[in-house]
Amino acid sequence: MGPRIFGIIALHAPIVAVIRRGPTDWMHVSRWDLETPAYEPGAWLRGTIYPQRCDLSPDGRWFAYFALKASAEWELGPTYIVISRLPWLTALAAWGIGSTWTRGMQFVEDRAVFDVDEPDLGDLGPVRERFGLRLSRRLLRGRTSARLDRDGGHATSGRR
Repeated sequence: MGPRIFGIIALHAPIVAVIRRGPTDWMHVSRWDLETPAYEPGAWLRGTIYPQRCDLSPDGRWFAYFALKASAEWELGPTYIVISRLPWLTALAAWGIGSTWTRGMQFVEDRAVFDVDEPDLGDLGPVRERFGLRLSRRLLRGRTSARLDRDGGHATSGRR
């Protein structure tokens, strides 16, 4: 099987976070600007990013992702949620999770909403100036979907 590609569209900007799985156990994140059009390759991760538990800020600047990296040697352990600047995976803020039985995190436009704990690592200052954060609540086929929560529960599929 070839690479699998998943896209998350920003709510108020012509930006798409592109998550590619493959080759084998590698993941690649990139930024696609639909207006210019420009494609910016970003970071690679030898591990798993769970696209259904990811979100992109409404302005397309920040990327929240849930990852499993079994060989991780940082203090948060092998499973974690991170907020980074798209298309990079460097943690601006991060939470250690402890297992894959978790929900993703989502950006919300109401800055007063802050339904997450303070991060175990990093600072949320720049994000909190513009957006609120909460854990995803909705399940889709047994998995959470931050975008279904954010977009009012409407799922679309590119398959015909």
